[in-house]
Amino acid sequence: MIEHSDDPRAFLERIGSLVKEGGRIVVTTPNPLLDPIHHAGAKIGIFSHDASEEHVSLLNRKALMQLAASLGLSVERYERFLLGANQLLVLRK
Repeated sequence: MIEHSDDPRAFLERIGSLVKEGGRIVVTTPNPLLDPIHHAGAKIGIFSHDASEEHVSLLNRKALMQLAASLGLSVERYERFLLGANQLLVLRK
């Protein structure tokens, strides 16, 4: 859901405040490199038009890592899935 937030930092900070020390936060988000493909697919009906239009903040790997570090969260795992279209980030508080 982070891609639907106007302020990803505040969003992740709030999620972090709900997690116990040592707990994990799992983030999945679209890969911004493939956003043009997502928009094109939405126009022809392959992907959801609404979901495409609702993406506000698409963060790449570097931005996700910097955001996590700025909040004192360590990155346990990062990977891309669905042919690189999406990203998985597992953070530890």
